[in-house]
Formats: sequence, C-alpha cells, structure tokens
Amino acid sequence: MLQTEGLQKPSRNTRDRKGACKLSGSCPETKEVDALAYSVERRKLPRIEVRWPVTIYTDGGPIRGEARNVTTTGAYILCRERLRQNETYRILIGLAKHSITVSAEVMWSNVDYNDGETAHTGLGVFFARMDEEDRERLGEAIAGYRHY
Repeated sequence: MLQTEGLQKPSRNTRDRKGACKLSGSCPETKEVDALAYSVERRKLPRIEVRWPVTIYTDGGPIRGEARNVTTTGAYILCRERLRQNETYRILIGLAKHSITVSAEVMWSNVDYNDGETAHTGLGVFFARMDEEDRERLGEAIAGYRHY
C-alpha cells in the first residue's frame, strides 16, 4: 500500500483463500473501526479551507472543479460530474503562486447539492503520487493558511 507522510491509504476489500477476512478493513466487523481510525488519523493533518481551481483529467476529457479543503495527503473537490470510487486521476491544482499536478484516487463521490440546474458532486481524493517539488509547494501553500 502507498504511504504518504506516515498516513496509510485505506485498504481495499480482500479475503484469504478460505474467504476469511484479513485485517485490511474489508470485513463488516472491522470496516467501521478502520474507517474511524482513518478519519481520526487524517484529521491530525493541517486542513485548510480554500477555493483553488482544479482540472481532473479523465478518459472522457477534462473536468473543471474547485478544491474546497486540502491537506498534504488529499482534498475535498467540488465538480459537476460524479467520478468512480477507487479510480485514479491526474489532477491539476491551481495554488496561489503555482500549479501542481497530483495522481489522486477517488475515495468517495457524492452529490453534494443541486442548485436547480446542475448537480454538484463532492469528491474525497487521496493524493497517491506527487513529485517532491509539488509536495513542497503544497506544504508551503497550506502553511500560509489558517488551519481548522
């Protein structure tokens, strides 16, 4: 599994050869505990409210959206299309002074609200890969904001 600054990405469903649950969070009895542990762990990271433009590159073409809150390991993005969970996309994020590119996995995707004309989708993404220079730029951008 990928690790980003000591935070382990939530695991996928897995079972051993006999169908027994592994300690990966795939079993009904451990799923809620693992989700809670991940939620608590990720909230330890500085999280900032932003309105940064993003472009998500999909097989069907680019999708424009907006990052609404960000940590060094992921983001909440609002856009007009629902993307598939567990899929990885290349995302361009416009910071105040620079743009960065990340490879991000969609952890969840929900319709956030409907303004009467368009449904807006909220995406929780995990930054699976990012080059070191972009990671430093993101860290600097986050350090310059008030955290919540």
